[in-house]
Amino acid sequence: MEKMVKKVVSSGWLGSESNSDSPGKRMIGSAMVISMFVHSLLLAAILVVKSMPQAVTIPVQKEEIKTNIVFLNDPGSGGGGGGSPMPAPPKPTEIPKHKRIELVPIVALPISEAPPPVPVLNVSIEANSASILQMNGVSPISLGTYAGGGSGGGIGSGKGDGVGPGTGGGFGDGAYAPGNGVTEPVLIYQVQPSYNPDAMRARIQGVVLLEAIVMPDGRVGKVRVIKSLDTKYGLDEEAVKAAKKWLFQPGMRQGQKVPVVIQIEMSFRLH
Repeated sequence: MEKMVKKVVSSGWLGSESNSDSPGKRMIGSAMVISMFVHSLLLAAILVVKSMPQAVTIPVQKEEIKTNIVFLNDPGSGGGGGGSPMPAPPKPTEIPKHKRIELVPIVALPISEAPPPVPVLNVSIEANSASILQMNGVSPISLGTYAGGGSGGGIGSGKGDGVGPGTGGGFGDGAYAPGNGVTEPVLIYQVQPSYNPDAMRARIQGVVLLEAIVMPDGRVGKVRVIKSLDTKYGLDEEAVKAAKKWLFQPGMRQGQKVPVVIQIEMSFRLH
C-alpha cells in the first residue's frame, strides 16, 4: 500500500513537487495521501468481509419430553441434611395409651342361715373277754339338718358322692330333715353289729359314723359310711349291715309319713 501511495505521488496526481511550492500546499497534499490510504484500507476490509462465506443457520428442533406423574401410596424419601455440625434434635417419646379398666359391679350375695346339726343316734358297742357283744344304750335323736344341705326341707337332685341324686354328698329320693314341720323318727328295734375276732385280735376300736334314710314304713333304706373305722377287717361293713336291720317309727310331715335322713354313730370298744 505504501508503494501505491508513493506511485501516486510520483505520478503527479497531486502535482509535481517543486521546491517553489509553499508549505501550505505541501500539508494539504500529505493529508490527501493519508486519507486515500485510510479509505483504501477500509475498502479492502469490506471486500474481505464480503468474500467470506455466509454462516448457515440450522434450525434446532426442540425435543418434546413427555412427563408422566405417578402418585405413590408410600411417602417419598426425605431430602438431604445440611452441613450444620449440630446434632439433630431427639425424637419425641411416644407415651403408651393405658387401657380403660371397666369396673364390674359387685353383687352382694344373700346371707343364708346356718343349718342346724344332723340328727345322730349314738350307739356304743362293747366286746368282753368272752367275745359277747352288748349294746350299752341308745341316745335320743337330736334335731338337725339332713345331709347334703338341699332346699325345701329335703334333698333334691344335685351332685356329690352321696347315695342317689343328692347334693353335697347327701341322699336323694326326696328325703327330709327333722324340723320345719318334719318329726324325727323314733327307734323301736335295733340289732347289734358283729365285732369279729380278727378285729378284736388287731385291737381295732373306735367310731363308725353312718348316714341313713328312715323310710315311711319305718325300715332303713340307703346307708353310707361318713366316717370309716376299719375296711381291712370289715367293721364298717358290719355296722352298715346292723343299721339296715333297725326299725323306726317313721317321721311325719303335715300328717303324712315321709322319708327322713338321720346319722348313726356306732362305737366299738374293747375291755
